Amino acid sequence: MKEASNVGIWGIGTHLPPNVRTNDWWPKELVEQWRERRAAGVTRPVEADRQLSPAAAALTRAMAAYKEDPFEGAIERRVLSDDMDPSDMELGAAREALARSGAFAEDIDALLIGGTIPDFQQNSSGCRLHRELEMRPGVLTLQTEGTCNAFAQQVAVARALIGSGQARRVLAVQSSAQSRVLRAQDPFSVWFGDGATAVVLGPVPAGEGMLGEAHLTDGRFYGALVTGVPGKRWTDEGKNVLYLADPRRAREQLFAIAEHANPMLDRALAAAGLGRKDIGVIVTHQAAGWFGSAIQAIWDLPEARRTDTFAWASSLSGANLPMVMATGEREGILRPGDVVATVSGATGMTMTVMVMRWRRYRTSS
Repeated sequence: MKEASNVGIWGIGTHLPPNVRTNDWWPKELVEQWRERRAAGVTRPVEADRQLSPAAAALTRAMAAYKEDPFEGAIERRVLSDDMDPSDMELGAAREALARSGAFAEDIDALLIGGTIPDFQQNSSGCRLHRELEMRPGVLTLQTEGTCNAFAQQVAVARALIGSGQARRVLAVQSSAQSRVLRAQDPFSVWFGDGATAVVLGPVPAGEGMLGEAHLTDGRFYGALVTGVPGKRWTDEGKNVLYLADPRRAREQLFAIAEHANPMLDRALAAAGLGRKDIGVIVTHQAAGWFGSAIQAIWDLPEARRTDTFAWASSLSGANLPMVMATGEREGILRPGDVVATVSGATGMTMTVMVMRWRRYRTSS
């Protein structure tokens, strides 16, 4: 390998539980109620009295394509069985990522865990992975809570650790076990699946790997979509569930992501020293079947290649981007040398756009 000065992906591992939940799991009567409620409202602007911006109009058009589909493009998703823990998926993904990178567990200097629904509170599943993978005692293990933006945030941490010389190889793990907190009667219960991904990050030659990134935090949307006991604190008696504490603000957040997408791409490209014409592949968060096409329209990149996983995996929260990249590589959509632009956003809200040059490396040590 040439002299390494950037950070890139050495290997991606994925793990989906065997149980498949198709759309017919939800009662037909319930689905019909959802269909009737959404028919009149799914394409409404956030504020009916204002003219939509080009970005908001592109998002609205993409959403309108699914107006008659209460599943938003999802056909099936995977769900954890009762005898599985989220860390079981994380362990499977981590083992595959190590194998695909050619790295050994003892090569890892830092372990980053981003589980949307972890095994426990106050007890990182990274400790279980450290034990099961037989990693060195000197590993830095860090629980990162980025929900749907987890992977991009872990990349930022990995770049800092590797760039400062504190680590050479970082194992970043992402998981979603949303089925454990979903209520079947909620329309958005169809959007989520269970699964895990893991990525080995390490040094790569200049001009490759992660070239630029742009981050954003907008606290206006704090508390819109949450997991807790509705109407109470999450520590109060009752079952913790995923619910819309403020439906209007949750919807506004989608439009905020659309509005920020262009300026954030410009910032990331400027950091990378590249232009839009250089982008060959788009990798997006899988919020719904329409999200990828909306971003492609907003970015005005009709020639860029793109693959989506929402139809067969639904949203995997922080595991979405690695799952899409692994799928794109397998399908031949993502090729060595491609300039890739990614976007992900999480409730609250946080958002990241990354620009990278794709090539996976295998360690020689």
